[in-house]
Amino acid sequence: YFFMKPFIFNRRTIFLGLGLSAVVGCAKEAKLGPAEMYELLSKNARGFPQHIDKIKLIPIFLMFDPQCPHCAKLWNSTQTIKKNFYWIPVSVMRGSRPISAAILGAKDSAAMFEAIKSGRHIDAPTSDHMLSFIDENTKILGSADDATGVPFMVGKKSDNSVINLQGYRSATEIQKSFNF
Repeated sequence: YFFMKPFIFNRRTIFLGLGLSAVVGCAKEAKLGPAEMYELLSKNARGFPQHIDKIKLIPIFLMFDPQCPHCAKLWNSTQTIKKNFYWIPVSVMRGSRPISAAILGAKDSAAMFEAIKSGRHIDAPTSDHMLSFIDENTKILGSADDATGVPFMVGKKSDNSVINLQGYRSATEIQKSFNF
């Protein structure tokens, strides 16, 4: 019966049409593959190294939300791997934007993340400057071809090819994926 009724243009159908065109327009936006994502992260992402003594090595970028339990678990599993993990805070979970900004703005970002993931309440002021970095990091995450959330890892393998890894991975899985 619905299909036999004539289509009537009214305010509701016009807004529905505009909404659909906006969704279709967004779907056409080009997404970045692993190599392009690695390049973008290398130039624009703001974060901190996990292992200060290994900072000169080629980084593996880890995009994380400080409220994500999988990200906290990944932080723990990467502690034993002596590679240059570069952690990039983003805001994908409700209320995480100021927490991510506090981590990024801290004198010792790694210690701040440790404190937050251990459940300690942190009352750290956040600046608009740090919040804008978190917004930019989050925008970069959204530009990845296959990013569906956090944790999201981008890094070079031993053969110099670039891969993305989505979700929590054990230390063994990370080492196997990156061939080290």
